[in-house]
Amino acid sequence: MKKPSIAFVLMASSLVGCGEMPDGADDEGVTEETSALGTLPAYPTKFKLKNYQTGLCLGVSAGTPTWGTPLITWYCDGSANQNWSQTTKYSATDKGLVVAMKNYVAADRCMHTNSPAADGTPAVIFTCDGILGWKPIYSGTNLEGHECYRFMKEQSATEVLGVAGGNQNMGTKTILWADFNSIYGHPDQFWCIY
Repeated sequence: MKKPSIAFVLMASSLVGCGEMPDGADDEGVTEETSALGTLPAYPTKFKLKNYQTGLCLGVSAGTPTWGTPLITWYCDGSANQNWSQTTKYSATDKGLVVAMKNYVAADRCMHTNSPAADGTPAVIFTCDGILGWKPIYSGTNLEGHECYRFMKEQSATEVLGVAGGNQNMGTKTILWADFNSIYGHPDQFWCIY
């Protein structure tokens, strides 16, 4: 039996306590999974985040594990600095689940931005302890069938991860910017899981 996708788990967790399914709705083939905080399943254990607009992967500049090293887009070469996984955490501020986005450039390295979240704040690699997480917002699938998300910074209502200036060149830094939620206007804010 196929496990529900991360998109279904995210959607279902946002509907907890909303009442019965509407008349005519069909839940056939859907399985229920519960855990302490409704933790998200690993999708897969390691994955790459490929930018919808550029087709480039999110990674750590020059594969340098030093705190504060910028996150950039680069040709998808399978190197450790382009491998990601997620660790679920609970956010009382955001009243729900957020994830820490772990990178495999070194032990204990996660995606981070300085606070407060504001347009142009660069995304960097930092230690995983005590940092704010990310709210993955399911945005559908790309033409190849891969799930795509926008990553909103924890404790922000508007700032998501994008490619600086929508630049399609390798080596472009990633930054926070106001969420336009538009695949046509700002495709640089959509990241697909590979």
